[in-house]
Amino acid sequence: AISKRARNQCTVFQALTNRRWVKDIRGALTVQVLVEYVKVWEMVDDPGVPDHFRWRFTQSGQYSCKSAYQSFFLGTVKFGSWKRIWKSWALLRCKFFIWLAIKNRCWTADRLAKRGLLHPNAVFKLVVRAVSRAPKELKKGLNSLIILVAWEVWKHRIACVFEEIRPCVSVICQEIEKEGSLWCLAGNSALSSLRARMGRLGL
Repeated sequence: AISKRARNQCTVFQALTNRRWVKDIRGALTVQVLVEYVKVWEMVDDPGVPDHFRWRFTQSGQYSCKSAYQSFFLGTVKFGSWKRIWKSWALLRCKFFIWLAIKNRCWTADRLAKRGLLHPNAVFKLVVRAVSRAPKELKKGLNSLIILVAWEVWKHRIACVFEEIRPCVSVICQEIEKEGSLWCLAGNSALSSLRARMGRLGL
């Protein structure tokens, strides 16, 4: 490899003159170093060739704003269930809350678990199982209901912490019922169908 001192004190012109850059190489040469050496040798062998710019994020080598934007997401992990959040009928603030919770930006049970606090995950497993087994015609309504329940539970939890309200399951159920009715009146037909079916089943 070339020492840091040699790289800092030598200009490109000086390195190319009489192939001085070759003399600055020190140490054992690995296979990777030899491959890079050959590439550099071929590139500087004919300095009269004009430079050719190629954008490596497209097959054509041409730059585009779209490819530049997509390059920011290289190496990211896709969230397969994103449609359950953003395509569901729910208030935007509720969708943002669920999204932040999944991205580990809220103090949910999973995040508290990393600090040694209790984090029962039975409810989460039941939710995942319910969505996977639900009939296709009920999945949209179920997704909305899950977002609604999570939102109301979170609000009740915040009220217990900052307003010193005692936790009460019946209060949460009443708020879910009231907010769910408003969602149905606002046009959430999938949730309306789900509630009607649950009513027929006595739930």
